[in-house]
Parts: sequence; C-alpha cells; structure tokens
Amino acid sequence: MLNPATRLDVRSRLETPESLPSPAWVRLIGPSLSICAIGVLGFAYAALLLSGLSGKARDLALFVFAVGALPPLCAVVQTLLVRQDVREPKAGYLETIHCWLAVTLLLALAALPVMIFLTGATDAIWTRGAGLVVAAVATLHALALLAATKPFASLRKRLPAADMAASRVRQSGALMLSLLAALFALFWIDPSNREMNLFIRLFVEPPFAGERGSFPLGSAVALALLAAAAVAITRRFESRLLRGHSKSLQRGALFGIFLVPLVTVVFLFDFSLMHDALHYMTIVGPALHVLHGGTPMVDTFSQYGPGPVLLTVAGFLIGPVRFTTTQITVQLFNFAFYAVWLVCLYRMTSWKLTALFLGVLVIALFHAAWGRGFGNVNEAPSILAFRHLPVLLMVLTLSCLAPPRRHSAATAAVTFVSALWSAETLIGSLGVHLAFLGLVGLRDHAYRRLAFDGVAAVLPALASVPVMAAATLLRAGTLPDYPLYLQYLSAYSMVSTYWSIPANPLFLGWAAMLLTAYLVFADAWSRVLDPARGVTGVDNDALFYRFVPMAALLILQATYFVGRSVDFTLLMALFPFSALAISGTLAAVGTLASERGPVRLFMLAPVAVGVWAMTFICLSLLRQGNQYSLWVHECRDLGRCSPAALAQELKKTIDERTVLEHVRKPDPDGWYDKDGIVRDALAMLDGLAAREPAVPVLLGRLQGDLDLWASEFALMYAGKWDRWPRSFTLSDQLVPDLAQRIIAAPITLREGELVLVRRDERRLGFLETEILKRIRAQITLCPIPHPSQEVAAYRVAGPAGCSAG
Repeated sequence: MLNPATRLDVRSRLETPESLPSPAWVRLIGPSLSICAIGVLGFAYAALLLSGLSGKARDLALFVFAVGALPPLCAVVQTLLVRQDVREPKAGYLETIHCWLAVTLLLALAALPVMIFLTGATDAIWTRGAGLVVAAVATLHALALLAATKPFASLRKRLPAADMAASRVRQSGALMLSLLAALFALFWIDPSNREMNLFIRLFVEPPFAGERGSFPLGSAVALALLAAAAVAITRRFESRLLRGHSKSLQRGALFGIFLVPLVTVVFLFDFSLMHDALHYMTIVGPALHVLHGGTPMVDTFSQYGPGPVLLTVAGFLIGPVRFTTTQITVQLFNFAFYAVWLVCLYRMTSWKLTALFLGVLVIALFHAAWGRGFGNVNEAPSILAFRHLPVLLMVLTLSCLAPPRRHSAATAAVTFVSALWSAETLIGSLGVHLAFLGLVGLRDHAYRRLAFDGVAAVLPALASVPVMAAATLLRAGTLPDYPLYLQYLSAYSMVSTYWSIPANPLFLGWAAMLLTAYLVFADAWSRVLDPARGVTGVDNDALFYRFVPMAALLILQATYFVGRSVDFTLLMALFPFSALAISGTLAAVGTLASERGPVRLFMLAPVAVGVWAMTFICLSLLRQGNQYSLWVHECRDLGRCSPAALAQELKKTIDERTVLEHVRKPDPDGWYDKDGIVRDALAMLDGLAAREPAVPVLLGRLQGDLDLWASEFALMYAGKWDRWPRSFTLSDQLVPDLAQRIIAAPITLREGELVLVRRDERRLGFLETEILKRIRAQITLCPIPHPSQEVAAYRVAGPAGCSAG
C-alpha cells in the first residue's frame, strides 16, 4: 500500500541516527500486524457470541459487525489504550498479549484441519473445536488483562520470557507466519480431500486432468514460473527507473494503461457467446417488453434495475434480437469494467507497469476460477459490469479528486446515473461516496462541512427522481411505481428465503478479503483519532482518496457472497481486493527485499500465491473442454486465427437461436427445445398471426422443472410480445402484487384474435394458469385444427360463438 516516494521518505525519517534500533521492516509493517492481531481476536470473540444465532441471521450479524463496528473499536483500542510506539524495539504489555494470543488462536485454528486430515475425522471436529479454541483464548485473554493491573506489576517483570515475548521482531514474524498458516489451512476445510488442501491438490492431483484436451501440469507450472519471473524483472526494472526519476517510465506507464485493456479484449473475448438463456432472460424479457411498448418502473421490472434493461434494448436496436446480442453487450461492458479497474490500480501504486502486469493476471484468474473452473463469467449479466460498473466509476472519480476537494462534476454525474441505473448501484455509489466523506470529515474535524458534503452527495440522486418521473410520464402517462420496485427487490434480498443461502462454515476463503478491508478502515479510523498514528505507511491523502473508496467497494461486492454464500461467487469481490492487495504487496516486498536475514523469506509468500494462481489459470483456461471459446481456442483447436475468420464465425454465432438450435456452449444441447413446443408455437404465430404485434401465449415451462417459459422464446423469435404485461415470468411470480396486477391488467381480446395454450395445462405456472382462467371467464375460445401434440391454437369467438364457418 506504500508508494516508493512515501516509502523512501518514511525510511529516511526512521533511519536517522536519533532513531531507535527497531528494524525498518518492523517499523513499516509492525503497526499493521499489531492492529490485525486485535481485529482477529475481536472477530473471533464476536463469532463465538453470535454462534447462538443460526443461518442467515448469524451471517448478516457477523458481517455487519466486522465491517461496521470492528475497525473503529480496534482503532480505539490501538490508539488510546495500546498507544504503540513503533520506534521501540520492545512492545508494551497490552500489545504483547494481543500479539501472542492472536498467534495462539490462529495456529490452533489452523491445526484443526491438519488434525482432520491426519486422523480421518469428519468436519465435526472443526465446528466443535473452533468454538472451544476461541473460548480458551478468550479465557487466557481475560486472565492476561487481569495481570495488567497494578497488583501484578512486579510479577510481570519477573517472568523470564517477558523480554523475549516483547520483542517486536519476534512478534511481527510470528504474526506473519500465523496469518499465512491460517489463511492457507482454513481457506477450505474439506475432509474428503486426500491432499488436505486445494492449494496442495493443484500440484498433486490437478483439476481437469481427466478431461479430453486437458493442459499438461508441467507446462502450466513452467508458464507460471515464467510469469513470476517476468513480474519480478518488471518490478526490479521499474524500481531502478523510479529511483532515477526517469521520465521514460511515466511515458511507458501511460502507454501501458492504454495498451493493456486492448490486449485484455483480444485474449479474453469469448466467441462462444455463452447461450445461458436462464440467466439472460432476466433482462432480455424486460427489454423485449420495452421494445413492444412496456415502460420500466411501471409495468416492466427487472431485478437488475432499469439501467441494464435499457442497455439491452440499445443492443437490440443495433443488432438482432438474440441472446447473443445481449451477451456481446454484457461482455463489452465487462471489458469497460476491467479498463476502469486497471486505471484505479494504476493510480494506487507507483509500480504502475508491474501493477498492470499483475492486473491482467487477476482478470485471467477471474475468468479461470468462476464456477470453480467449470463456469463462464459471461453466463449471467449480473456478475460484473451491469451490476457494479457505476460504483467502480465512483471509486475512480474520488481517486481523481485533488485534496481537499470532496465533490466534482464527475461524482455528481456518477451518482445521477447510478440512481437511474438501479437501486443497488445507487446504494453502492452513495455508500462509497458517503464513507469517504464521513471519514475525511471526521479526520479533519470539519463536522459542519461534513453535513453539507452529505447533502451535496445526495442531491444528484434526488435530481434523478423528477427526470425519471418526467420520462415515465411522457412514455406511459403515469409515475414510476417505486413501492412495487422495492417489493420486487425484496425477493432477491439477503434475507429472502427464495434467494439467500446460509454460509458454509467449512469455507473461510473470505478471510483474506475481510482482513484487507478491515486493515484499510482501521487505518482510516486510527488517523481520525490521531493523525500521527496511522497503521500503514500509505500517504494520508492516498489512503482516504484511493484506498478507502476501494475498500468500500470491496465490502459492497462481497455482500453478494454474504447473501448467496455460494463459494465461488466471492470472486465478484476479487477486483477491489486485488487492487488493495497488489498495492500493499508491492510496497511490502520492496521493504523486505532491502533487509537481511531470514525475514526476506516472507517474500516467497506472494510468489507462491502468484505461481499457484497462474498455474490454475493455465490449467483452466488453456484446456479444450472449458466453457470459453477464447482466441487461443479458436486458433489452436479450430484453425480460426485471422481476424476475418473470427469475424465470420462470430457472425454465425450471433445469428444462432438459443432453444431452437444446437449451440456450442454451454453444451451442444444447451437449453434445446426437445419437445418442439417453441417450434410449434412459432409456426402458429408466423402462420396465424403474422401481422399481430402481441399475442396471448401460455405455454408453461420449457421442459421439466426448468425455470424458463416457452412462451417467452416463441414470442421473442416471432418478433412479438405477450398481450399481458409480463417481463420475465419467473421473476414476475415472485412478487404477489405484481403477479396480481398482471393478471388483472385491463386486456380485452378482440374477436378472431389468436390465443396459444399448452395442451397439457397442468404444466402452466401460477401466473399463466390465472391468466387462462380470466380469459375463459370472459370469452369463448374456438379451437383451430393443428397437428401439434404440444400446443393448442384458439380464436376468440364472436357474438355467434364458435360457428362452423
């Protein structure tokens, strides 16, 4: 987290003759480790106290405490009680007991998975043992605090190991070792894993090895080592140029920030255009409704908000009405997200070329690890940019502010767009901005200004309300239905029984992300309490303008995992975590590299992480059977290497019709319409209602219990939409008020109008069943002879009923 100029300045101040003989690496890293020790203990105690809760209530309570209350509480303890003096080679009593108790806790917890592996026990040892370990450490902590009172002062001084335990070098070294051991052992506790840990398993029993066209492990390790060497050489070269204040370095970095996003597009664009109809219908359905007269926030709703829906509409106005068109739109916005993130990373460190190199590897890891290596980051529109791009833009605009500014036209524009985009992005963008304003205002003791800044941050969001209202009135003659939209969102909230999943107590991979965000906010709160007592070497303005917004984004993106708790969805928070981790690691490695002795071995930790990650990237992305069709697969496996060949094949893929045709990805069948329901309905729509823009179509689920409605596909490919104001049947049914409004819509069917119904009416869902009941209660349906075994066609009867003519 420390840029070279700041690091050199810190070291020049600390290495004066008047300074005390605490090693430079301890003076730089020790405060961060010390407050992390307090945080580890506080989090463990909170987890023990909240263990009486169950399921999602426990997860949410622990998360809120960890991100909201723990950093300021620990900052108060560190600043007002511990009062650490990093120049002293020996720590005080409170700091010492916090350190060694944290070491004891971390090593004891890390030992439990090893015990499970060695004894062949079940995961019950972890669930029971972890609580006992935390309770035992808490008891020791209470006794140690009791010993801090005056009656025990003489006893403390006579303890033979007191001086050794107080050594900052020993404390910092032990804390680093225990943190690394815990993060390694507790990442994923899996008693069925014969290699104990997935990190070891990668090299002993590599994933995907049994697949046809798997990538060799030896080649993957070799490429990983080459990548690690390239990063090391780049950093060393860049450090020399930084010391020489070379202008060519600045020019090279600027060239890199323009080149790297283009390289990312070339190598990571997915030509398969993942035909995942289930996930994409959540925005394709509402977009089709808008194209045929629907109005967002009135009769057209999507869980992602009106912004992504309108972007999908824009894609359909440019390209064909296909899922592939939406997938390209999503990919392009995802690449925009990568570019903005790379600019943020570029601004967070002075080792800009090295950071850009590592940034590309992070993007590749995101692609490789999604779905545990069997997924595709483009399989759903909600994974990245459509959900988080406006919030990331807020992080970038804040990092570009020149202190002491708190606002700009760019921050106002991002808030305004976020308010129109979705409720989630509005909460995210405002949350990042208000967190920044709050901490900066408290740091400067500018309480009156803080109130005005808060109002100024909210004003652009308020300005979006009349804009949205005016646009809605012009289109639909009514105001947006915000209450119904909020009901719609509640179906996907973190407490929704439909959507949320309790966290798995055996997966603790989130610990590194939580610890990183905690450290940034604890540092900020420490500087609020005492500007001279920051716990990292980051420049004061850089911390508040760049690191705090990125840490806030990390917390926001991690909330999806808190709610959904499917392990690999934690990758949604990979980018803000990596920006913070890369910046801090580059600075820490620079400090450790200048030291002598065993402490330099700690530099192997980031190297080991990088080699493991790059090995997995190669094994996952370079195998033939993965879920992508990147340029390397198109060229190596299919012989399409030239831009012309790629463009020709891409055009064919865009024209493919999911459900009606076999597609390459996610598998040859995809969501293929095996029963022919959509084909029969499409033939009837084309032959019996060619000129009708909307037709009542009630076909039920596509096949089995799949949450896809055949009605929507038939109407989509016929260039029509439903007469009832449906957007996406699956989501519409989740909100009772919306479902009832759709059923009760003032629709009057005309004489002779076509109505298509599934012959097996038991396959219709609740919404379609109720619509069909309403139709039959008001009119008579006359059957039209047709050979389809799945779909029945009807005409609306006239006054004379179903006459023979």
